[in-house]
Amino acid sequence: DELTGDIGLLITDWVDADDVENMNLLWESQVNDLRHALGLA
Repeated sequence: DELTGDIGLLITDWVDADDVENMNLLWESQVNDLRHALGLA
C-alpha cells in the first residue's frame, strides 16, 4: 500500500479435502521463511 507501506500476499492453492491441514502448515512455514528472509520476522 503506497499510503501505509503495508504489503499483502494472497495465496490461492487447490488441494484434496484430506490435504488441507497439511497444506496450511506448509504455506505457513513458507510464509514464515519469506518473512524471515525479508527481515520482517
